Amino acid sequence: MIMSYRVVGEELTFDENYFVTYSQDHFVRLRGGSEVQLSLDQASDNDSGAHDELDFEFLGTEGPEHILQTNIFANDTGGREQRLRLWFFVDEIPIRVFKNHTSIGGRYPSQAMVVMGSIWNGEAWASGGKKVDWSQAPFQANYKGFVILGCPFGNRCDSEALEWNSGRQWQLNPRQQELYEDVKRTYVYYDYCSNPTGRELYKECQFE
Repeated sequence: MIMSYRVVGEELTFDENYFVTYSQDHFVRLRGGSEVQLSLDQASDNDSGAHDELDFEFLGTEGPEHILQTNIFANDTGGREQRLRLWFFVDEIPIRVFKNHTSIGGRYPSQAMVVMGSIWNGEAWASGGKKVDWSQAPFQANYKGFVILGCPFGNRCDSEALEWNSGRQWQLNPRQQELYEDVKRTYVYYDYCSNPTGRELYKECQFE
């Protein structure tokens, strides 16, 4: 992960921490680079294969419902989807927990990762059977607020001085656990571990 040393709240341009990996002609800088716009048409999809990835995906819809899908890749092609009907606001409320079960043969992200934003065509499995109307293309998404916290490539990232390595970050506190259980009961409507295929393919599902 590339690390920004700017303070939270200070404006940062895209090019100070990020770069375009593909479809350069579907990318536009706005407001001097403090905001960017991505466009999707039939020529701009990309598949990155097996890797580590933590996904937060907003599934498009013409209706009022907002769907958030999370997914986890661990040197593979993912498949660990959970979907919830998103409410607002979600700040400080845990919506996904993924524990390290490598001791029993489960997979867990362990490689260096980057922050990546994209807009993609999920009609094959994420649209409820509805096909994309390409006559309405290009579809666009805007991003801003590029300050991030992380451990830079090449550095030791296991220092206890780093906030995310402190003991209190190893598990949810009682209040967070209560909020998380409420999210699962009220908003999650799909979990890969809830179907027989998921329980067979992913060993961590034995503990869910």
